[in-house]
Amino acid sequence: MSIGVAVLKLRYALFAFAALVLSWAHALAQTSNVASLADFRSNAYGGTVWLEGNILPGDGGQGYFLPNGKQSVTHCVDDGKAVVVDKNGTCWDRQNGGAGGSPVSVIATVTDLQNEGALCPIIEAAWVPGVGHFSWNALSTATPSDQVIQCTGVTTGRMIIDPGPLALASITAMTALPGPINNTTVYVAGLQAGWFIFNSSSTCTTNTGTCFAATDGTPGKWERQYNGPLQATMFGADPTGANPSATAFNNCIAVSSCYGTDGTYDADTTIIVGAGQSLTLSPGATLHRLSTGPTTPVLECVHTNATCSGGIVQDDADSPNGAVVGGATSNSDNTNAEWWSISNMTIKAQTNAGDIALALWSGQYTYPSTASSYLWHVHNLNIHGGDIGVLLADYVNAGVIIDINFWQQVSCAYKLQGAYGNTIFGGFIHTHWSAGLVGLCMSAPTAPSTNYTTKNTIIGVSDESGSGDPLFNFDATAAQNTLVVNQNTGTIGTYSPTTGSNLVTINGQFYDIPNSTGNGAIVRATNPAFTNGGTAGNAASWGGSTYGGYLYSGGSYSCVTSGTGCTGAGFSFGSTAVNMQSQDGGTNLQVKNGGLYLPLNIPTSAPATHCALWDNAGVVNITTCP
Repeated sequence: MSIGVAVLKLRYALFAFAALVLSWAHALAQTSNVASLADFRSNAYGGTVWLEGNILPGDGGQGYFLPNGKQSVTHCVDDGKAVVVDKNGTCWDRQNGGAGGSPVSVIATVTDLQNEGALCPIIEAAWVPGVGHFSWNALSTATPSDQVIQCTGVTTGRMIIDPGPLALASITAMTALPGPINNTTVYVAGLQAGWFIFNSSSTCTTNTGTCFAATDGTPGKWERQYNGPLQATMFGADPTGANPSATAFNNCIAVSSCYGTDGTYDADTTIIVGAGQSLTLSPGATLHRLSTGPTTPVLECVHTNATCSGGIVQDDADSPNGAVVGGATSNSDNTNAEWWSISNMTIKAQTNAGDIALALWSGQYTYPSTASSYLWHVHNLNIHGGDIGVLLADYVNAGVIIDINFWQQVSCAYKLQGAYGNTIFGGFIHTHWSAGLVGLCMSAPTAPSTNYTTKNTIIGVSDESGSGDPLFNFDATAAQNTLVVNQNTGTIGTYSPTTGSNLVTINGQFYDIPNSTGNGAIVRATNPAFTNGGTAGNAASWGGSTYGGYLYSGGSYSCVTSGTGCTGAGFSFGSTAVNMQSQDGGTNLQVKNGGLYLPLNIPTSAPATHCALWDNAGVVNITTCP
């Protein structure tokens, strides 16, 4: 047999094979987009099928399928990868290996494609720059035209312009396609999977997720087709955690409001949500910082109108500046941070010294006249770990925190460090990492700041951290704060303000501040006497020009340095809760008890060793001082 005859027979064999496999390839121009392998098997289709891919474990991935001319499962085996059998028993073959998209040959001109001759059925799919996508139809005998190419030497079969989508493996493959024409449709597989259409008149701004220019400079843009929110996966974020994703998130956030779908993302650098930007994470989305990663924040939600919500932020590295940061990036950030919010999020931090789960900063510390951090909102957070759970740093003010639950902190659940005018509602402090956790640290500002922790209101926080854990510690400079809190277990803590008063109510009762040496001594029923900072119960602590005391009037405590009319007598109270209200003419001291103001008349004839005592029955008795 001559070589020429052998080649001819091989050529005819190839034609016959192509005719068998592709006999239905373009019988119908319609391409059916099928969402899952289950849908594919439970329905009947004509023309071609595009399987969206990877819906079930073991799926072969995205790809085109064509009917192979066989019927019933006795003639083919449905493995869900190379072959699928539909509802009618039709066998469908995956084209060109499936996952990753079908390969397309780029051929410079229509003439070059025509000259491929007998190779046309082998080429199967070709892209001609400036013309479009051609596919082989083995049965066609259509008259050649600008959309129908008869390859040289081939009688039956044509390369026909294909309005259906191209399947490409990557964004790079799409943008590298030379001479794209208007309305060309491409499905890109991989991390940034999705549908794209080339718009020759598009002026969209190129980015790394939704708008791409052709590499060869063809006028127009590849535009992503999508409904719903912009997703970080469109920009290359990897929900499997196998690839770094912080840059993809930042690129998504820079374009528009960004959504993170379920998955675990490697937050290899800081994800930054800046002024007017927003990030929403689905409940099943985790931004994960590996233990080998940097100690910079995982997430910053900073500057005016930044919004962060949902998901989990997990920092397995140390977080000295906060695993999550709100407000300003640091206390030297000269940028306004107003109306920002963080909500519905779980934050997990390490418990090494200095680790902070959520750090709220203000640039007013360094730039008092130009930077601010106020009118912000944080709500519905779960915080696991951290040496400090939530830090309100110097000058952070006029913000609202609602319902933060704490679990296993080390030093402080809340630390107010020179913060003022903030309101905290609700939440629960439960179970320390190690003994000694302080629920509420009312701390001194960072030097050289003199902006003390003042005028903060904390209501409804419940503490059950541990039997030996203090509820609060008040620094000497903390003043004019109001605490209405509950404690299930633990100790009370320390109190040492010297510059002003604080009102503390625990479990519905005013609290006896132990060892108080300055303004703000607060009593409840069991305190035997108001004092001037001396020993509690000392009857001589009130009265005379030598002694002073604390008088509750108009919502605050003030110091009384003389007690004309009760000199030497002093006074004390029984077990009923009282408030000092006023001094009447120097001889009558009115005491509020149960809503009534009653005079304590101390006769001038009373011995100096006698006091006016209010007993448990509400009767005032002039008797020997205790």
